[in-house]
Amino acid sequence: PIGVGCSANVFLVEKEKINYVMKIYKPGSEKDALQEEESLRQFSHENIVKFIDSFRFGDGYGEVVNVLVME
Repeated sequence: PIGVGCSANVFLVEKEKINYVMKIYKPGSEKDALQEEESLRQFSHENIVKFIDSFRFGDGYGEVVNVLVME
């Protein structure tokens, strides 16, 4: 991870030679993820990361994890 917080871990990922940031929220942080996604969708500014996508997946332990992808 390039960052670790109380509600999420942040990773740098690459797809087709483009770097993205993937923020993987810890189980139980769904409210935080949804609030951040809503905020990022509303803003377009050179000093704010660009929202790309969001999705959810099972972590293999019965929990659902929220993920935000940003540029």
